[in-house]
Amino acid sequence: MIITAVAMAALTLRGFTVDFSRIRHWAGSGDSEAALVVQFADGKSSDAYVWGYRFDADATPTAEDMFRAVAAESGDLVLLTQYTGYMGNTVCGIGHSPASDDVLGALRYDFDAAVEDGSISFGYYTPNATMGQTSAPGGSAPDYCYDAIAAAEQSHIIEHPLDAATYGYACYDYDYWQLDDVATDDLAIHWNSGWYVGYWSYWVGGADSASLGYSAWGITSVPVSDQAVHAFKYLLLSEPDASTGASTQWGSLNYHHYLEPEPEPDPDAGIATLFVDTESRRKRIEYYRIDGTAVGSDAAALRQGVYLRRQGSQVTKILIN
Repeated sequence: MIITAVAMAALTLRGFTVDFSRIRHWAGSGDSEAALVVQFADGKSSDAYVWGYRFDADATPTAEDMFRAVAAESGDLVLLTQYTGYMGNTVCGIGHSPASDDVLGALRYDFDAAVEDGSISFGYYTPNATMGQTSAPGGSAPDYCYDAIAAAEQSHIIEHPLDAATYGYACYDYDYWQLDDVATDDLAIHWNSGWYVGYWSYWVGGADSASLGYSAWGITSVPVSDQAVHAFKYLLLSEPDASTGASTQWGSLNYHHYLEPEPEPDPDAGIATLFVDTESRRKRIEYYRIDGTAVGSDAAALRQGVYLRRQGSQVTKILIN
């Protein structure tokens, strides 16, 4: 199916439908596929960015496994996560930029402001025994945080060091992990992190966003299934009903990120003009995704979906089900 400008406009305001054949950023391997969708609330873009995750059909990955794999293998995604207790890890912050180093190099930890925030129950200098805190980092806290940022240069995953495993109680200071002034003004660098001002809401369902449900569970506890979509949307707690995930406004799906956008088909020229017709290829049958990506010549190996079948200059659409 050729997606026209009119069809794409239908995805822009309230919902989306993930087309797995259009995903250009993949992590993992295997026959099963899931999608990760991330939408920021930084005023720079309303896009919902899409990554893909592949895994073996007999595997049982969690959403944490998926997010870690995508962040590690992607060159433009950063995850700040923290072990907060027996239920596992929390998504504290997410960043997106042309290169992961753009986010990592621009992150600042405002220790002084965090210490003064009465909403944070973590004791930086004296353990808060009431909350189960067993020790305190003292004035070394910012050093530990900046060391964690530096350690993420290879993995693209910042392991928040003031966690429950180390101190008995986690420090919910995510509002104070923010970009410097230069990166804040850079439209290509996205970052949201928070707990008391805003938070990353988590949604799970199928390809159609209408099927997504607000998850009360964290990424460690949620399994990933074939063709599932795991979507993260940053919500400011000042928004109506944000704490219950009532907001369902999504932006346009962005599959290409910082790569060249997919070319819009020319309705006058016909789909065959997307491919170069050479003498050596005129008798061979080849298959392509709708965006023009070659997927081989073996129809039996194709997954369910819509494809283009090309033989010479003849191009037809086919449905594999």
